[in-house]
Amino acid sequence: MPDREPTLEKPGQSQGRASCSSCHRVLIFSGDPPRFCGYCGSPLEPSDVLEDSDRTRTHAASAETIDYAQRPADEAAAFPERVACYRLIRRLGSGGMGTVFEAVEERQGVHVALKLIAPANLSSEEALQRFRQEGRMASAVTHPRCVFVLAVDEEEGLPYLAMELMPGTTLQSLVEEDGPLEPSDAILKVLDVVEGLAEFHKLGMIHRDVKPSNCFLDHEGRVKIGDFGLSKALEGGADLTRSGAFLGTPLYASPEQIKREPLDERTDVYSVAATLYFLLSGRPPVQARDAAEALARIVSEPAPSLRSLAPNVSRSLEAVIHKGLDRDRSRRWRNLKELHDALLPFVPERVDIGSIGLRIGAYAIDMALFYVAVGAAYAVTFLAHRGRFLETWAFNERHGRAIELIDLAVWLAYFTIAEGLFAASI
Repeated sequence: MPDREPTLEKPGQSQGRASCSSCHRVLIFSGDPPRFCGYCGSPLEPSDVLEDSDRTRTHAASAETIDYAQRPADEAAAFPERVACYRLIRRLGSGGMGTVFEAVEERQGVHVALKLIAPANLSSEEALQRFRQEGRMASAVTHPRCVFVLAVDEEEGLPYLAMELMPGTTLQSLVEEDGPLEPSDAILKVLDVVEGLAEFHKLGMIHRDVKPSNCFLDHEGRVKIGDFGLSKALEGGADLTRSGAFLGTPLYASPEQIKREPLDERTDVYSVAATLYFLLSGRPPVQARDAAEALARIVSEPAPSLRSLAPNVSRSLEAVIHKGLDRDRSRRWRNLKELHDALLPFVPERVDIGSIGLRIGAYAIDMALFYVAVGAAYAVTFLAHRGRFLETWAFNERHGRAIELIDLAVWLAYFTIAEGLFAASI
C-alpha cells in the first residue's frame, strides 16, 4: 500500500517524495519540494528529493531496519561496535537527538533498544544535558503502558539509554500499512496512550512529543508510549531550548508549544487528540509542504472536519476530538482524565465474568429499591383502612389489575428517568 504522508494536495499536480536524511521518513508533496521535514523539523537538501527510480525502494523509517554491518562506512565509523556490555546489531531509527540500535547485553543475552547520542551532538553541552534529562525522566516511569528504561549510563563519555526492545510496529506504521482504524479500535489504542501519559503526569512531567511514531505496539496489540527526549518537569525542571529553534514534531504539536508559551498537561491532550485524528483519518490534523507552513497552520487554522475525511466517525466522537484540538487551551479538555472519560462511551463494552457479576448485583439493588417503594405503597393503603387487614386485602383484590399497571409504569419510569438523566440507574 502506498505511504500516506502529510501533503498539501492541489488538483492537477503530481506528487513527489522527499526522504529526510535526519529522521529517514518519506514526505509526499505536491508542487515545489518542501524545505523542512514535517516530522522532525530538519532542513531538507535538494539531494533529499527522490527520483522516480528511488521512490519504489524507499520506506518509512518506522518500518526501516538496516543491518549495522551493512551501513555506509562513514556512518558505521561514527558509532562503536560495543557500548559498555552491549553489542550493537542493527539500527532501528534516528532522530534529532541520536540513533536507536537493537543491541544484545552480552552477559545475559538479552536484546534491548540502545539509544546513543548523535556523534555531532557530543560537543554540545546543551545536547548532552538534554540526552541525560531524557534518561532521568524516562527511568522514573515504570508504568506498563510506557516503554521501560533498563539502564541509563555513560561509557567513555558516550551517554546511552538501554530500553525495552519493542516490536517494529508503531501506530504510524500500522496506519500506513493497513489504513485508518475503526473508531472502536483507534479509541482503545489511544486509551492505552492516555493511561501511560497519565502516570507520567502524576510524576509532575509532560511528554511534549506525543505522536503516532512514538506509540509502540507490543505482542498483544497493546500500546506503549516511548521516546521521552523532549519531556519536561511541570515545575522547576530545566527548560532546555535551542535559540530560535522549535523542539518537537510540528504535525502533532500544540499551538502553545509552537508559540513557546508556558506549557501544562493540556499540550499532551492536544497531541493525543491529534494522534487519534490520524488513526481515524490516515492523516494528521494539518497538511503542509514544510515545517514552517505546518507551524503557521496549527496556530492560525482549526483542524479540518474529521467526518469529511472519515464519514464512519460519529458526530459526537468528532466533537470530543475537536475539543481536544482546540487552539485555545482554555476550551480544551483540562486533563487526560477528562479526555479519557469523554472517549470511554465510544468503546464497545467488554462483557466478562466480573462485569456479569456487577450487573446482577446492580439489578438486585434496583429490585430491592423498587420493592421498598411497593411496600411503602401497601403500608399507606393499610393505614388508610385504619389497620384493618381484611379490608386492606379486599381493596387490593378489587383493584389488583390497576395496581399491577401502576407497578409496571413505576418500574418503566424508574429506568427511563434514571438512564435518560444519568446514563445509569441507582
